[in-house]
Amino acid sequence: QWNHFYLSTENDLLARPLLDRFRSAAIQFAYQKENKRISLTHAMWTGRLGNPVRDTNYHSRAGYLDTTNSVYPFHSHGLLYVSAEMVENEFDQQFRASVGIDAEQVRHAVQNRFVHDGFFLPKKLKNPNNFHFPMIDDKGGQYIFKTGQKIRKPKLYFNLFANPDLIY
Repeated sequence: QWNHFYLSTENDLLARPLLDRFRSAAIQFAYQKENKRISLTHAMWTGRLGNPVRDTNYHSRAGYLDTTNSVYPFHSHGLLYVSAEMVENEFDQQFRASVGIDAEQVRHAVQNRFVHDGFFLPKKLKNPNNFHFPMIDDKGGQYIFKTGQKIRKPKLYFNLFANPDLIY
């Protein structure tokens, strides 16, 4: 927190793979004054880990995780949304409205490119075995950069909340 600005995050970074079966994370930048709050949030989720595949045609240093035989292999979310929130003072009830997109491109940019590729890290700290979670293609399968494949179209995200969690 700095003045009226906030940065909040959620990640299972320290959980062992056995405990962190599904990949989820969120980050939120917010501005709050009195009983009103405006925020920009990125939240992502993918199914359970899969088997590593080293594929030189896949656009990553290590390859990708084949999740086709895993739990929820063809479900993921890459949410990027803006929220307006207020607290009704008499009973301390909170109300939030959010609007944005759910796009594989958003999740891929943050989860795979930014975090797994670690472009912000010095070369000696980058993990050469950090596999990507593939995007979902327009047919519901894994998008692995094959000729003719198309990424699933982004969807509108809209939500109304009463007494919401901080980030989600």
